[in-house]
Amino acid sequence: MKTLKILKYLTILGLAFTVYGCAGSKTLDVSRSDTVKINKPSFVLVQDFAIDENSVKGSSSPLAKLENLTDSHHEQADKQEVMRDANDALYDKLASQLREMGFSPVRAKAGQAPKQGEVMITGQFTRIDEGNAVRRALVGFGAGQSSVDALVRVVTANQYELLSLKAHADSGKTPGAAVTAGVGAAAGAGAAATTATSVVRGGAKVYQSAISTQSTEIAEKIGEEFSKLAKSQGWIAP
Repeated sequence: MKTLKILKYLTILGLAFTVYGCAGSKTLDVSRSDTVKINKPSFVLVQDFAIDENSVKGSSSPLAKLENLTDSHHEQADKQEVMRDANDALYDKLASQLREMGFSPVRAKAGQAPKQGEVMITGQFTRIDEGNAVRRALVGFGAGQSSVDALVRVVTANQYELLSLKAHADSGKTPGAAVTAGVGAAAGAGAAATTATSVVRGGAKVYQSAISTQSTEIAEKIGEEFSKLAKSQGWIAP
């Protein structure tokens, strides 16, 4: 009976953290220039964010470490795929937001610069951490957390900076299956085992989907700040 009560309390605690411990995203050091006014841009270029491979921290799971040991090219290939996924997710979400605001987004090619009448959203992923999907799934509460950090700029054709900001997103501190599996040791163990199995079978895609989620959250923050800029510039109605 006492064991059941403890498990009930853990389940309630888990549900509370599910509500309050969800993924986090925020913007820092936002700087917006309102002194220079320009006409509404005909196109908003979105450039793939630069990423230094040294800033990409691969998965810390035993499975990923084993793959890296058995294949010397695996880690580099995995990092490159994560980098592509991060930029694809960022552009897809950001382009959708820009269209909703009434702008025409264009994914810029490498080395492309904005022309007169255009602005460009550019930046750099300063850190991409894949974390550990197994620990996130089973333990939670921030264990194995994945995260993405970025520096962002909005510039004109002559490289005048209209907006700059730092953005952060992470997988949050939601409890894992060991807490939220439900009342009853057997049920908890079964759910935990199922979760672990699905995570391992999913391989690298599990980590990449997490990074894509955080990149989407970064894009949402950029969209919010771009909307404020657009209103201050008179491009869209306040």
